[in-house]
Amino acid sequence: MVPQFRWWAGVCSEFPGQLSSIHQSSAFPDVTAWRRLALQADRQGKPIVFRQQLHQDETNGNITSPVFLPALRKWFGPTVPGKPTELSPSLARHLSHIVPYELAPSSADPLRKHALQHFLEWLRCSRDAAYKKLSTPLMDCILAAKLEQQAHVPAGQGSRGALDTPFIRFDAPLALLAAALHYNRETPDPSERVDQLYIAQMPLSELPGALQLDVPIPNALTADPTPEIPYTADIYISSLWLGLEPTFTPWHRDPNPNLFCQLVGSKTVRLMPPAPGKQLFAQVSAGLGQLNASHAIRGQEMMQPTERKAWWDAVWGPSVPKGMFEVVLRPRDVLFLPMGWWHSVRSILLRMDSL
Repeated sequence: MVPQFRWWAGVCSEFPGQLSSIHQSSAFPDVTAWRRLALQADRQGKPIVFRQQLHQDETNGNITSPVFLPALRKWFGPTVPGKPTELSPSLARHLSHIVPYELAPSSADPLRKHALQHFLEWLRCSRDAAYKKLSTPLMDCILAAKLEQQAHVPAGQGSRGALDTPFIRFDAPLALLAAALHYNRETPDPSERVDQLYIAQMPLSELPGALQLDVPIPNALTADPTPEIPYTADIYISSLWLGLEPTFTPWHRDPNPNLFCQLVGSKTVRLMPPAPGKQLFAQVSAGLGQLNASHAIRGQEMMQPTERKAWWDAVWGPSVPKGMFEVVLRPRDVLFLPMGWWHSVRSILLRMDSL
């Protein structure tokens, strides 16, 4: 078993006549019982949801829980109903740290056409020096992506404005996410708030040392093998995903089993077993004219406007494909996905002033 695990800073249900239920555990098992349930799920090739399993504190001086994450307590401000989530002072001490971002502006919505431009202007005029110096590098990234996009636009098809780049990946300080949260809280008009800015697949090993201590490898993965549970986890990758709602990740599968941990906010995951998931991928790819599309991993091409819409309609549209599961994850929930399971993820609240 070669798992990858993710920390997401985001009830098993079924559509009548279309889905079988996914097993879930609402108990609080020790490490051995937790591993037993996960191993059973892996051998059966079926996901399992562990409810309220992330622990933020030690117990009597000993870390005994299967998944122990101080980040739950240390990274985010107090949760207040109706109020946006804020980064804590503990996390804010590392705003200069460089992290990988994804940005997919909502240029398809006429009401949101100028949101990114307004955000850039707000950065440029900010009294906060850390925010102010972000505007030029961000604009440079957007313009560079726009030039690359224009190079692939057939002659005569025209182009869109400089800030309408459909999707970009770039590196920038953590301060950019803090600035976007600040800007959105100060912006009363929802159509002018920036969204779909995401810290995507940040390797935990590249976080500052103090933050790495807040997201240790789960005890459930580091425990020694036993005759009953004869495996040692070989961690393929561990990464952090943290962004502004609404968030959306298109249909894809991961190359290894996945331990998906929800730190903050809520996510809805739709998923399918390997065979029907691959069939859905092939059908949508064929409709997009991408007959040779790779199904090995989530690619950048899936994040472009046409592709994003196609995947959204196929997975989240009114006609739900037969065999589609849906899982809602809330803070402290853990989802174990066996290798090869296809999935798409979206946030629930669809707000732009929260994580």
